[in-house]
Amino acid sequence: MDSVHYTCFTSLSAVRVVTMKWPILLNVMLAIGSWAAVVEHTFHLNWTEASPDGHSRPVIGVNGTWPPPTIHLTKGDRLVLHVYNDLPSQETSIHFHGLLQKDTNYMDGAGKVTQCPLPPGHKMTYDFVVNQAGTFWYHSHMTAQYPDGLRAPIIVHDPEFPYHYDQEMVLTLSDWYHDTSDYLLRSYLFSPQRNPKGASPVPNSILLNDTLSSNITVIPDTTYLIHLINIGAGSAQYFYIDGHKFDIVEVDGVYTDRASAQCLYLHVGQRYSILLHTRTSSESNFAIVNVPDFRAFKGPRPQSLEQYQQANWLQYDPQGQAKLNAVSMVQAASEYDAIYFDDFNLVPFDKRPLLSSPNVHIEITVTLGFQHGVRRVFINNVTYEPPEYPTLYKVIEAADPWDLSMHSNNSSYVVLNYGDVVQLVVYNDDGTSHPFHLHGHELQLVSRSPEFDRLARLDGNSAQFPQIPMRRDTVRVHPYGHMVARFRADNPGVWLFHCHMDWHFAQGLAMTFIEAPDRIQQLQIPPDHSRLCSLPRSSISGAVISIT
Repeated sequence: MDSVHYTCFTSLSAVRVVTMKWPILLNVMLAIGSWAAVVEHTFHLNWTEASPDGHSRPVIGVNGTWPPPTIHLTKGDRLVLHVYNDLPSQETSIHFHGLLQKDTNYMDGAGKVTQCPLPPGHKMTYDFVVNQAGTFWYHSHMTAQYPDGLRAPIIVHDPEFPYHYDQEMVLTLSDWYHDTSDYLLRSYLFSPQRNPKGASPVPNSILLNDTLSSNITVIPDTTYLIHLINIGAGSAQYFYIDGHKFDIVEVDGVYTDRASAQCLYLHVGQRYSILLHTRTSSESNFAIVNVPDFRAFKGPRPQSLEQYQQANWLQYDPQGQAKLNAVSMVQAASEYDAIYFDDFNLVPFDKRPLLSSPNVHIEITVTLGFQHGVRRVFINNVTYEPPEYPTLYKVIEAADPWDLSMHSNNSSYVVLNYGDVVQLVVYNDDGTSHPFHLHGHELQLVSRSPEFDRLARLDGNSAQFPQIPMRRDTVRVHPYGHMVARFRADNPGVWLFHCHMDWHFAQGLAMTFIEAPDRIQQLQIPPDHSRLCSLPRSSISGAVISIT
């Protein structure tokens, strides 16, 4: 197990003033009115063996075990994570998906964007305060590395959670591949001979809580808060509990008004919290169904979709009979499409209004093409290539932080002023839906076209935009459709905006927002982060692909 230490502190303000005399510190604590903890973990990343679907393969574990541990925090806690890279030939980094890193951009963990990668045989520490609550996750952020298993939930508990529940649980949805990511990148994704169309790998299995057979025992007449996370690499999934409805109360760390649903669509990186009130009788057990959106599988499909058959049960009676009334375990995605809840219709609990009068308008178009005979994905005709030296460090060290000549065009960047209100329009000229994730921000989702509406364009009329739009950090853009989102540039840093289907990210579907360069220069890079850039890297052969 990873080592964990808890130390009581007040919130960040008090952590920063621990050298104050006690009466002053006590006044700060009383003014804040709450205690927070320092939650400290030590992770040794290493290869181990696992067989979540019965097929044994190497996986990246933590401290010799897999799956990696769930990190539990309380809002206001300080997380200190010591990471030792014991992988013999791969560099790595850890990203905390959905945690906004307000004023701590250097802790975002985006390899070659906000830090130099952590080489084999070395360590670094992530240290920041978490002032959010809800459902998040952590994962490697080097090209297509986390499909090897380096991903797990982060649950940030809230003493002031607005809804009643009796018990709490976490369910992860994931896809699983029998080959390592490095092999799939080099021998399939970027192999014109084997994969001339550049299709993403098709998973061998679909997992719930990293297994094919989860028995989730519940108590009758009890309300459960269930955190759902799609931690997969390339597969959107439908989630359904036979014979039950539930209420959505959170998406991507944003509390919502209660919304009743019976089926959810979770794209890669998306999260939901739901309230499930169990039945009063324990006479039957019910299937928990999570199946992929098969329409996204462009590569060679398995001979039978029955390989995605699972045995996951909401178990009222361990000795009782399983019962499946409404759906088969593997069902056409079009049938689920008829009943899944559209997140666009959710209303944030805090009723934060639509950002008005955007002064920055950005339109991007996603296209597929070839570069040097290899399939790539482009944003406005540019395929993303990560710089060798982190963009964040370049801006901090520059004599003129606004000097654009320091940035490569292939880093596909946009520079923003502090306080800009940005309207972002994404046109998807591709037959696959894409989950776009913005680091460092929540996006207000203000418009989204139907699927396969190639002629739909934004007409400029914002009168139809919701006055209280849904917010989330990972938004789905329909195939051959578009979406419109807004955010305020109030978090200085360099923030990735990318497709969270990790195979598409590897193919270049990403860009960066360089936000308030002058304020970025006020950030202080921790010494154990900056020293990574001076370490030898010539022997490293991790899962990084560059097309030149």
